[in-house]
Amino acid sequence: ALACMWAPDDLAEADCRGVLEHAREVAHPPTHRGASSGWRLASVLYAKDDHSGAIEAADTSLALVETERQALATADLLDEEKKAIASELDNVERQLRTSRLNAMIRVGGREAELLKELDAMLAASPDDATLEFTRGIVLQGLGKDADAEAAFERTVELAPDHKDAYYSIGAL
Repeated sequence: ALACMWAPDDLAEADCRGVLEHAREVAHPPTHRGASSGWRLASVLYAKDDHSGAIEAADTSLALVETERQALATADLLDEEKKAIASELDNVERQLRTSRLNAMIRVGGREAELLKELDAMLAASPDDATLEFTRGIVLQGLGKDADAEAAFERTVELAPDHKDAYYSIGAL
C-alpha cells in the first residue's frame, strides 16, 4: 500500500490497482489502506485525463469504505483503535467523494448526479464554502440561476472573502 501512495504516477497506477483488488478479495481486519489506494488510483487516473476511470476507481473505493466500516463494527479491536480507523475511513471517504466530484465535472453530462452528490456532501458538511460554490456552478450550468444565486450567496455567508462567489453573483 505504501508503494501505491508514494510512487510516481506511472508506477502508482499498477500498484494501486493491485492493492485495491487485493483489498476487495481478501477478508482482512478493517483498515483504510485499501480505500486509500483507491483514492490514489482515482487521483492518478484523473491526472492522466481518464476521468471515467477515476470515477470508477472512486466508486469501487467508496464501496470498500462501506465494507471496511461494516467489518470495523464487529472487529476485535480496542475502542481507541476503532476510533482511529473510523476517523481515517471518514477522511478517505471525503477525499474519494471530492475526487469523484472533480472527475464528474470534467466528464460532463452528469449534472443531475453531480448535484445529488454535492447535496449529500453538503448535508454532511453544511458549512463547506467550496462545496456550496461548486453547487452554485453546477446549478448555473443547468440554467437554474435563482438556485445558483442562492448557493453563491450562501458561499459568501460562509466565506466572506470568496471573490469568485461575488463575481458569480454579479455575472448572473
